[in-house]
Amino acid sequence: MGVIVWYLIKERKKQPADAHFFLPIGSNGVVLTKQDTDSSFYQIKVKGEIWRGHSPSQLSVGDKVIVTAVNSEKLIAEIKKVDKE
Repeated sequence: MGVIVWYLIKERKKQPADAHFFLPIGSNGVVLTKQDTDSSFYQIKVKGEIWRGHSPSQLSVGDKVIVTAVNSEKLIAEIKKVDKE
């Protein structure tokens, strides 16, 4: 009985899984297209997935970008151009 109680307490103290594990924050991607509806929205490919991206700076098709944040309600990734080093 004591072993079961110890195990349950141990499991309860574990940290919950990160809810944002699958979001591409911090991942690199590439601009696929520029959306015509608004000049600041782009279609990007990150980790094999296609996302809608938003950037205040002008980007071109083929530019390398990094995802800085994600609006998980609207599924829009905030992106910025990767500086060439």
